[in-house]
Amino acid sequence: MTSATTKALHRTKVQHYEYVEIPRTWIKSHPFNPRTISEYARRKLKQILENHGLVETPVWNKRSGNLVGGHQRLSIVDDIEGTDQYTIGVAQIDVDKRREKELMVALNNAQAQGGFDADKFFEMLKSEDAPTLEGMGFTKSDLEIEFGAVPEIDEAFGEAAEAAEAVITDVEAIKAARKAGLETSRASAEDDADYFLMIVFPTAATKEKFLNSLGRPGDLRYMESSEMELYLAEKHQLQLRAAMEEDERERAEEKAEIAAKKAAIKAGAAPDAE
Repeated sequence: MTSATTKALHRTKVQHYEYVEIPRTWIKSHPFNPRTISEYARRKLKQILENHGLVETPVWNKRSGNLVGGHQRLSIVDDIEGTDQYTIGVAQIDVDKRREKELMVALNNAQAQGGFDADKFFEMLKSEDAPTLEGMGFTKSDLEIEFGAVPEIDEAFGEAAEAAEAVITDVEAIKAARKAGLETSRASAEDDADYFLMIVFPTAATKEKFLNSLGRPGDLRYMESSEMELYLAEKHQLQLRAAMEEDERERAEEKAEIAAKKAAIKAGAAPDAE
């Protein structure tokens, strides 16, 4: 594209930021930032930044000086630099406090983000210039969590011994930490590496029926443990209620049987009394 062609084009009307280079010290962490990151995920993000560099600009509000998007990335850049005495390119916006908070959450809204197309993902892994696990920031176990234990993963990364060994080491560290009573938070690196449970259904229809019984869509792939705990608690209550009703029925039958026997004995003893 020539410069003349570029000049003939207009900037899209939906771009509400300006790219600027500013001193790092101008950027303040947002006091209401609700986002957190575990040590496990932070290590992954740092690995990505070290491999590829910072290729996505943080979002900074000129009006308040607050960081709106990119808290974790900027924190890791600080670690890599070892100082805050540097300049960095940002997407500069100029908004009020309400819009600032809305954007801070909206930029990380999982419901407004896409997912992986499994067919295209595995097709990419078979391409001539296929990406590496390290380059993507995944481990083999991460992919199995995302897509299930499908043969395509073994075909592409069957030799990923180092990644697998790292996961095993993490898991063993988790078990040791838990045994020693050192685990204190679900957000810790130990817990993060071993916080999931994969449930395999015999068929897709079985999975859909189960999820529908929970009032959840049949194509759901992830569920919070709190939802399962609620389901199990309700199921336990139903089982307990059924057991109590069964116990009451058996007692009623037993009382009726005793009453019938007493009545029979009394009826049989009546002629002798005459």
